[in-house]
Amino acid sequence: MNKNLITYIFLFFLIAVNGFFLVTYMTDGNKKQPTASEQPSNFIAKELGFDKGQLQQFRKITRKHRRSIRELSMENRGLKKQLWNSLADSTKKENQIDAITSLMGQIQQQKEQKTFYYFKDVERICTKKQRLKLQEIIKEALNKSEATHERPKFFEHKDE
Repeated sequence: MNKNLITYIFLFFLIAVNGFFLVTYMTDGNKKQPTASEQPSNFIAKELGFDKGQLQQFRKITRKHRRSIRELSMENRGLKKQLWNSLADSTKKENQIDAITSLMGQIQQQKEQKTFYYFKDVERICTKKQRLKLQEIIKEALNKSEATHERPKFFEHKDE
């Protein structure tokens, strides 16, 4: 009886500790994901004070932009895998490596262009006052990024 009691207490203790760590781990992982209101695009929409029609157009533009950036990011990931897998491959020639890195650079160029034109599209749905505010937001973000040497949050592409 005494052995069983100790075993049950120990088992209960282990279950409680596992439950505690599981709950703690799961809730910390969820906090790392930004909520919808913390998304960079929602910040821009809120700051510019879009009306319902503008907001609908803005969301459409944003979905299209994210989809195109996601496709480019997937392509870039494939090239990165190819590049780093070639590290162990002694048959890869230097010109093949150069070609892969050149393609990666072209993809980055396309991302930058698409991001620029995304903001041009956003600017088109803005009123004159909102355009000025958008320019302020972009300038402020770029100035902060120069000081911290980090890319502004709403320019980020989550592929790396």
